Amino acid sequence: MVTARTIVFRPVAALTLIFWSAVLLVRPWGDFPFDDDWAYGETVRYWMSEGVLRVSSWTPLTLLAHAAWGRLFCALFGFSYGSLRFSTLALAWLGLLVFHRSLLRLGASAPAAFAGALVLLFNPLYFRLSLSYMTDVAALAWMLMAAHAFLIAELDEKPAWAWIGSALSGVAYLVRQTGACIALGAAVWLLWRGRRSPRGLLRTLAGLLVALLIHAWWLRSHGVNVVFREYALRDTWANLSGGWDALGRGVERVEGAAVHLALFLSPLFLAGTIGLGALSRRRLALLAAAAATLGGAWWFHLAPVTGNILNPFGLGVCSMPGCAFKAAGPFGVPAFWAVAGALAVAGGAVALCGFGSPSAPVGLFASGFLAAFLLSLAGGVYFDRYFLVLLPAVIAAWAATCRVHWLRLAPGLAFLAAWAVLGSWDSLNWNRARWEGGKKLVERGIAPSSICGGFEWHGVHNYEPMARAPAPGSGAPGAPYLGNKPFVDGRYSAFLAFAGASMASGIDKVGEVPYFSPLSFRTERIELWVDESGRHWPWRL
Repeated sequence: MVTARTIVFRPVAALTLIFWSAVLLVRPWGDFPFDDDWAYGETVRYWMSEGVLRVSSWTPLTLLAHAAWGRLFCALFGFSYGSLRFSTLALAWLGLLVFHRSLLRLGASAPAAFAGALVLLFNPLYFRLSLSYMTDVAALAWMLMAAHAFLIAELDEKPAWAWIGSALSGVAYLVRQTGACIALGAAVWLLWRGRRSPRGLLRTLAGLLVALLIHAWWLRSHGVNVVFREYALRDTWANLSGGWDALGRGVERVEGAAVHLALFLSPLFLAGTIGLGALSRRRLALLAAAAATLGGAWWFHLAPVTGNILNPFGLGVCSMPGCAFKAAGPFGVPAFWAVAGALAVAGGAVALCGFGSPSAPVGLFASGFLAAFLLSLAGGVYFDRYFLVLLPAVIAAWAATCRVHWLRLAPGLAFLAAWAVLGSWDSLNWNRARWEGGKKLVERGIAPSSICGGFEWHGVHNYEPMARAPAPGSGAPGAPYLGNKPFVDGRYSAFLAFAGASMASGIDKVGEVPYFSPLSFRTERIELWVDESGRHWPWRL
């Protein structure tokens, strides 16, 4: 007998099994950071060792709840980047289950809700960032929980859940600023629907207001760090005040997000049932315009990603010497990107034809995520991971009106799963080998600050000491804004590089660290190079 409990439990168990099986396949253990992990991890490490919560100098984010969540896991398992990584994985898993439940509440069929959750799970951005202590997926998980609470408050007419949604949005804000947009989006949605009750608006915003007060107290007590002032405030203002240039950047960013959304959600779009016979001339014209726009954007490389996570050599950031020689597998083959471009065009075109007017609950759910994306457009810099917040909104709008054909879904989903899992597995393996190589060089008596080991290595060993150094002309601590100075202006006597990278004369290879790459299905190598004469070389030889 099929019961409501069975309908809910079976997909939850299946999603849990698939998620953690994929995680275990990529072997996420190891005490090494990824991307900005070193800065966020420094906050937790210092808090645990000194008993003082101090945000890293590289960190312009709110981060307080993120640090507390990470410390909880480190208190249980000891401080390491592996412990911090599993703190994000736990949130990614919870966010996935809550998102699946939200899709059901929005009227999606059981197959459509399950398919939508799988497409989010195997999104390369979502899966790779789940295997880090970055704030993108952590904040998104709290945002998904907040949006679900607001859905319950609306659909079940349970106002108490609005307080919970507001509180969860506040937690999301104390992970990443865009988390505030869930409560703000819900409030705007209420006003749009003519719901102007002061009590209702208070329930929607109260928890967020508390979080804002906590953050304001923190800034007043500890001061605004220089990165927050220079990067988050000054650069954002410089971008917004750029006139037509700012508008052009905004259009490029939106277009790039559209291209990548069309690609990453194409399995779901192409697997849905669409009444092509009911297409009007207007929709056919829009279909042709969408195909031309998406195809042109992809062909002329207008997508404004900076190679932060999505790269032609795999997934993740590569700042070591010789990244051009890294094993890339299918990512280095033009045919792979041709297939990706074709999926983007097809997916975007079909989505445009299939979308109808979203229901009121879908509007409530999606409003905060759309607001978060719009907020990200204001920044001076823009990374591919910033449009991650759009995925739940678009999936929800589609799944609520779509019937899924699994045979059509399977090829596209397998394509995404292979991209996400194999790319993440490779990324973890070479990062692990990189840090093992750095330790070998340190064992030879080389100072960590003299080893060119990539962005994360320099962040751990070079950035904080420079940032905490006395300011020029005074004995007071607090160096001026360093930007990328510690990463690009240093001089080094030893290097970690991918096999095949060329080195200057006088720099000798002293060893290597092998690692298995699932992209090439063979053993690759990180090579160790040292100038035994003691000379120091720039980062880019």
